[in-house]
Amino acid sequence: MLRRPYSWVSSALVLALVAASPGVALADDAPTSAAPAGAPSEAAIREASDHYEAGLALYADGEFKRAAIEFDRAYELVPNYRALYNIGQVRIQLHEYARASKALTAYLKEGGDKIDADRKKSVSDDLEMLATRTAQLAVESNEAGAEVLVDGELAGTTPLAEPLLLDTGDHRITVHKDGFDTREEAITLASRDSQSMRIDIRPTPAERSPVVVVAPQAPSDRTAWLWGTWSATAALAVGSAITGGLGISAANDLNHLRSTYNPSARGQLDSTQRRASTLLGAADVLGGAAIVTGGIALYLTLSRPAGTKEKEKDKSKPHAELRVGPRSVAFSTTF
Repeated sequence: MLRRPYSWVSSALVLALVAASPGVALADDAPTSAAPAGAPSEAAIREASDHYEAGLALYADGEFKRAAIEFDRAYELVPNYRALYNIGQVRIQLHEYARASKALTAYLKEGGDKIDADRKKSVSDDLEMLATRTAQLAVESNEAGAEVLVDGELAGTTPLAEPLLLDTGDHRITVHKDGFDTREEAITLASRDSQSMRIDIRPTPAERSPVVVVAPQAPSDRTAWLWGTWSATAALAVGSAITGGLGISAANDLNHLRSTYNPSARGQLDSTQRRASTLLGAADVLGGAAIVTGGIALYLTLSRPAGTKEKEKDKSKPHAELRVGPRSVAFSTTF
């Protein structure tokens, strides 16, 4: 549960915060508009106040993820230690225990004597709870300046100044540097673990061995032609048979109309005649094409590939052969 957040904006905006967030405890030493040199500008303070108010409202609505974003942005604009307390409490709600521990530890360090005893005791209890849900991991590598990523997020560069504080559970640790092969290792951390791992990376070779991709062997041109011509022959023959059957049926209809001629059915007679002529003509064309492609297919089937002829020629050339057996030696020649 998020405890009573601090207000940490300028005194000019304190009343606005109180009105927007009833019950919020205000710090007695909140920064004033007459800030020393190097302090955030009035514009930055106003913007931080807006983000801070948005965070309070989002938290009240249970929008913890968005509230954390607003509190983080407010702290970036005006890095006052009081915001760290709110950040830590929201991270606990999000079960981001390592981030919560870092924020609350920084809160105690930056706040120092300005934090009252009750608040310190409360935060210390939170840190003790968080210690049972976090672990430390030291990551080493043979290359300096390499990026260390935890679950895809940048955690630092080698050599790391201190071990990483991580939530308990499974993690993917990646070490990456330009010009080197990226490596990734998996690790599982339990509460209060203090583990270490070394991930060495190697330079990427300037010229890697070429990758040879062997494509499936395509059928020879002759085989493709055989399949194509026979398939075309079959399709044309079937088409000719179907079209011819329809044409014959139309011709029978035409004969029937002629035998029972009725002057009022002249239009139907002409239509049937045209349909019969078209279908029978198409059947003749398809049949002729089937004969042509069938002839080509038959020729390709009966003819021998050129390679076969060459092999037969090689076999027909004179050659000598020596056969050695267990108890004999034979020599033969072929002309």
